[in-house]
Amino acid sequence: MVKELDPIANWIADFGNSFMKDSLVSAYGNEDVIPHVMQKPANATYQAEVRRAKTTPRVMKDSALFEKIYKDDKGVEYKVAYFVGERAASSGQPVRVTGPGKYVTGYFDVLLAAKLLRRFPNGHNNIRLAVAHPPDAISYVDKIMKVLGGVHKVIDIHGKPIKFVVREVIPWDECVGGILRFMALKAQEFNPLSLDEGNRLLLVDVGGQVSSMTEVLLDKDKDDFIINPMFIPEGTFDLGIQNVSTLLVDELRSLYPDEFQDMRSIPLNMLEEAMLKNQVTLAGEPFGCEQAVMNATAPILDRLQGIYKNYFRNGRNFHHIVVTGGGGGLLFPSLQGKTGIFRHGHVHLADTVSRIHLANLRGQMEAFKRWIEREDSIQGTR
Repeated sequence: MVKELDPIANWIADFGNSFMKDSLVSAYGNEDVIPHVMQKPANATYQAEVRRAKTTPRVMKDSALFEKIYKDDKGVEYKVAYFVGERAASSGQPVRVTGPGKYVTGYFDVLLAAKLLRRFPNGHNNIRLAVAHPPDAISYVDKIMKVLGGVHKVIDIHGKPIKFVVREVIPWDECVGGILRFMALKAQEFNPLSLDEGNRLLLVDVGGQVSSMTEVLLDKDKDDFIINPMFIPEGTFDLGIQNVSTLLVDELRSLYPDEFQDMRSIPLNMLEEAMLKNQVTLAGEPFGCEQAVMNATAPILDRLQGIYKNYFRNGRNFHHIVVTGGGGGLLFPSLQGKTGIFRHGHVHLADTVSRIHLANLRGQMEAFKRWIEREDSIQGTR
């Protein structure tokens, strides 16, 4: 007996190098965010974590534990256990692959399965997936679609076989999402900008471990903008806000030993406060740490400034500079204004600091909605 198709699930995902984000188009504001990290544990370790997850479900808050089912060359099924998310980050030797090397079966499909299981715990056989890719991965789109599309089977922690069918994969350039969010936010929450056909924007995306700068040309088709990113390989480099945070911990301990040496760990919210305000709150009082922040941010700011000067003409050709990515919000004070490295009159965040890590996803979600409406309209006329 053939199972009927589930109602179509229009699902959008961004498997970023630091965090993986997803949402159903019908559930705006209900994004799920977990760390991009996985581990392939030994069977005994996996079973111990399964028992723990069953008795203490909260340990699964930012994680997924499952066995993925594969077939060998003879068509015989076998299964491989995985931890994905926070449990992988905190146990054993976690794996995080960045760049094109992650677009392979045995890695990228595992991240997908983790997100599918968290989003559709009982399975789903009719999924349409819009998936992000960075500007430098355009030549890998076919590979991405092949790895993510089709049937994916897992066994959950209760031993239940679960099946997912991704029937369509629609790739989207993550920098387009950031620009769309910026344009929508400006129109909705701030004074509308005078954007027009032929305008050039510079998108600065500071992620967890990778950052990029991309030139974007605006065209128009009737009343709709067409966003054309123009990628250059020199605009992408392997440094992000996680690297800054690691350096900042070292700098705080080195420069201010009386305040920080006896701290077992420095909380993330304290590091974020330091980057945004050049001070932290200690014992209820502000404590200045500008020198530590300057030292920790210098490597990434130097790279951004060098690329800005050598490849983007110090911003002279750009009407606006748009900053996105979770790290972009934290570094924003160092990028804009008279003391910022860009020295440009129009430097903007794609979203508010608290939501900047979701800007690319939310911007593209609006485009995905319009694409769905057009597709449904076309299907209705056939």
